Amino acid sequence: MENAPKNHQLTSLDIQKDIVHALALETTKLITMDIADDFFAILAYESRDVSVKEQMGVVLRYVNEKGCVIERFFGVSHVSDTKAVSLKKVIESMLTKHGVSISRVRGQGYDGASNMKGPDSITTVLVLLV
Repeated sequence: MENAPKNHQLTSLDIQKDIVHALALETTKLITMDIADDFFAILAYESRDVSVKEQMGVVLRYVNEKGCVIERFFGVSHVSDTKAVSLKKVIESMLTKHGVSISRVRGQGYDGASNMKGPDSITTVLVLLV
């Protein structure tokens, strides 16, 4: 940073967030290209962040063209509540936003939360969706 002009060091929080967002989009694009039209599994977990807001992380597991099992962090999203229908909507919108077809899901894994079990669980909702 010594050689950079004093007014152009890219240290603004807005600039840093823009750079991170752009890198996240490019990384997600590479993951979706690697999956192509193959089958994959969804691994979802939920947690609270520091501000006690519920959020859900999504990991995709798939086999690449070399036959290796790959797990890639796909995204994290805030959720309004942890009901199965709300979590399903977040997963569905995350996948469709990046052009990944939910009909290609062949496996699901969750963190064992109580709303992941029972007749109205997210597993049931996703099975009905597919």
